[in-house]
Amino acid sequence: AIIATLVAAVSVTIPLVQDRNNRLACAKNLKEVGTLFINYQQEHQGRPKYDGVSMFLYFRVTSNDIRKGEESVLICPGDQQVMNPSSPEGQAKYDDEVDLSNPPDNMASYAVRDFSTYALSVESKERQIIACDRNGSDGRTLHHRGGLNVLYDNGQSVFMSREDLGISGDAPVVVGPASE
Repeated sequence: AIIATLVAAVSVTIPLVQDRNNRLACAKNLKEVGTLFINYQQEHQGRPKYDGVSMFLYFRVTSNDIRKGEESVLICPGDQQVMNPSSPEGQAKYDDEVDLSNPPDNMASYAVRDFSTYALSVESKERQIIACDRNGSDGRTLHHRGGLNVLYDNGQSVFMSREDLGISGDAPVVVGPASE
């Protein structure tokens, strides 16, 4: 009975620890690509012409700010739909002609705000979200239990729970144009 209790406790704890580690690695990735975004804005007095997944892919495919072999920064460890490009074949897909106006679903876990429709407010004193976990190609498949990582315009990456987002426990966490 003691062994069964210990096994049950460990089987519950391990997934929670894995999810926490995935959230932390994801937040680190978002912060890194967020720094590229902020640097680009400052150097070019504006943002790249791309939104959504394409904006961060731009930094690998076009500008090479994300160097060959560093593509994993584009991938959340909790994203089951995008595989880490650890093989030469996986890395090669980033070197092929990638159509940034219609990128493949399996190349990045993060999406940037649609700035043309939802522009940042220059007058705002509040932090504004510029990117987050994409939540899968459908915008609804959570990478992390109970919420998602978001990237603010000051470069800070924060995990936001359903409660922080104002979403009830049974409602889907939706990212993208269909989200609240």
